[in-house]
Amino acid sequence: AQAGDTSRMTNGTRIDHTIEFAGQGTAGNEITLRAQTPGGVTLTGNSRLSISGSHLVVDGLNFEDGDIGAQQSIIQFRGSQGHATHSRLTNTQIRNYNPADPDTRAFWVSLYGQNNRVDHSNFRDQTNSGVTVVARLDRQPANHRIDSNYFADREQGDDNGFETIRIGTSEFGSTNANVIVENNLFERTDGETEIISNKSNDNIYRYNTFRESAGTLTLRHGHRGTVEGNFFLGEGKSRTGGIRVIGEDHPVINNYIADVDDRAGGALSISAVPRR
Repeated sequence: AQAGDTSRMTNGTRIDHTIEFAGQGTAGNEITLRAQTPGGVTLTGNSRLSISGSHLVVDGLNFEDGDIGAQQSIIQFRGSQGHATHSRLTNTQIRNYNPADPDTRAFWVSLYGQNNRVDHSNFRDQTNSGVTVVARLDRQPANHRIDSNYFADREQGDDNGFETIRIGTSEFGSTNANVIVENNLFERTDGETEIISNKSNDNIYRYNTFRESAGTLTLRHGHRGTVEGNFFLGEGKSRTGGIRVIGEDHPVINNYIADVDDRAGGALSISAVPRR
């Protein structure tokens, strides 16, 4: 495929189907992989997708009722042409795509590279250990955007590692990631204490809504994470929470928290770590 091309997948169900989507588009002339009609292409079994290159768009696919292997990702932004840049996953669903054993650790969407976007997509019914959408960092600003998505019905896990969104890892806690997470709706995302786990610097979490979700937005590692204009609506559900703050220089501005439990010790929990 060349810059500006669109490849359309014919409607239907594909089982154990591996898609390697790679190419070099340009700004304004992206290479697009699109379902014939939105949601008309269903991928199941052990199907997976890799996106690598630059200025690529995946639009309208449906991953449903599959079983991904241990330490694998259903969709990852890397492949034969390296890590993806300036690429986008949009208007796509992943639903009930879980290993048989909930302790098998696997991931739904793994972001690599820089300047990528996950938007207007639907992620539901995850039961296994592993993050729904994870940004994996490489010591330079990622500049990703995760926006306008629907996350729902994430079952409670039995330990750590059941986050819905994680930006970085403890190893990259000092990396300036510059990721924006905004305008997402979380309903009944009960995987663990950290619905969102911030583990890097300079990220923004704004205008998201958390409804009946047994967990918190947690600034776990890193500094200068902005939390602004979010709604936390516990609706009286047990183990719901608000914002958990660890680290330094985090602006927490204009958030609305109502009817939550004390999952992290309070609607707004701030930890002080002594300097050495």
